[in-house]
Amino acid sequence: IVSESGHPWMKPASTTMPVLEIDEPKICVCPGPPEELLEIEMDEPMICGGFGGKRPANAEVQAIADKVKDAAVRRANVLLMEDAEWKAVQYSCQVVAGTNYDIDVDTGNSGFVNIKVYVDLEDNAELTTAVYKANL
Repeated sequence: IVSESGHPWMKPASTTMPVLEIDEPKICVCPGPPEELLEIEMDEPMICGGFGGKRPANAEVQAIADKVKDAAVRRANVLLMEDAEWKAVQYSCQVVAGTNYDIDVDTGNSGFVNIKVYVDLEDNAELTTAVYKANL
């Protein structure tokens, strides 16, 4: 129970405001997460505040890599053939005020580009680094 001033269990300063008297606090117990969330297995333990281990890229990560492709190619100083591949292979992420992604992108015959991308809470993607790698 919260008072009109927003403070839990406090009487309002004004005596003109009604006060709800209760014998004891009521507790609401919320159910835990669904069982399927409890069964998620991670290859490596999560590091609080840091990047987790690399895992296979999914469609969401591919979409992020696609958003910053042109900027990443310029920054990594890579010359891609017109039909070159741009496939996110693996990634790790770090939750901040948004999410930092560390993504390895396969460019086919041209090698790999490691990109770091910050995605803010409004889903805007910003490339922070891009480095060419001959292999993973």
